Amino acid sequence: MHTKPWPDDTPICLNGTISCIKTAAHDTCHIMSPTLYNVPAGSVKKDGGKYDPTHLTIEMVELVSRVREFGAKKYARNNFKLTGFKYTRSLAAALRHIFAFLSGEDNDPESGLSHLGHAICCLEHCIYDTKHHPENDDRK
Repeated sequence: MHTKPWPDDTPICLNGTISCIKTAAHDTCHIMSPTLYNVPAGSVKKDGGKYDPTHLTIEMVELVSRVREFGAKKYARNNFKLTGFKYTRSLAAALRHIFAFLSGEDNDPESGLSHLGHAICCLEHCIYDTKHHPENDDRK
């Protein structure tokens, strides 16, 4: 089998058993048999190695969104991104919410929202800071 004689990003026109390379004036195509060339049998999307957000559950996304909306009203939208927080401050807040949940309290008394959603947001803050505010690393 031959390899295709065009770059990977060349638009391909698939016509049943006959495939062609689209040219600027599509009326003149270079017709070739798909049995001679490695022509895709359908749509191609090169997303290997990229993260797949469909692994996230709607329940988790909803919890985090609701907590972030509460935070936006209390402080400001994306306030945590400005200068960030010391890592241990975000982690301590996450642990307080986790321990409250483990003690049987489902929702934060102030917001009325899930302790688990709050804990995830606190972890999100720390994750953000590790990339954007490494100067906040106080794990010593």
